Amino acid sequence: RASLSLMGRLDEIRDPEHLLEWCVSLQGDGYSGRPNKPSDSCYSFWIGATLKMIDGYNFSVPEENREFNLTCQYKYGGLSKVPDSLSDLLHSYMGLCGLSLMGFDDLQEINPLLGFSERADRS
Repeated sequence: RASLSLMGRLDEIRDPEHLLEWCVSLQGDGYSGRPNKPSDSCYSFWIGATLKMIDGYNFSVPEENREFNLTCQYKYGGLSKVPDSLSDLLHSYMGLCGLSLMGFDDLQEINPLLGFSERADRS
């Protein structure tokens, strides 16, 4: 999705409605990467960014996704993949990017295509 967008070829997605349905179907309390898998904090960015790129974010439930990400906070800092687990850099960054996509917590706005702040993109 992002690669097609970077090449200016997002309109070449063969079945955009199916992609939208698939992305939305991955949301439970957070987002999972595949059907029948538990939610994972990093997918709040991966799936959320895809929904932003295909103008489907309005079909998500950001409040539930935010609540899930916040339950992944580790007591000494960072975000973990799932609640009650150790944090790591990847899930901390992607989870924060996902929170930014949701527009919560006064975070810098994230460019969904590039995965870093709009401020850095303008620099």
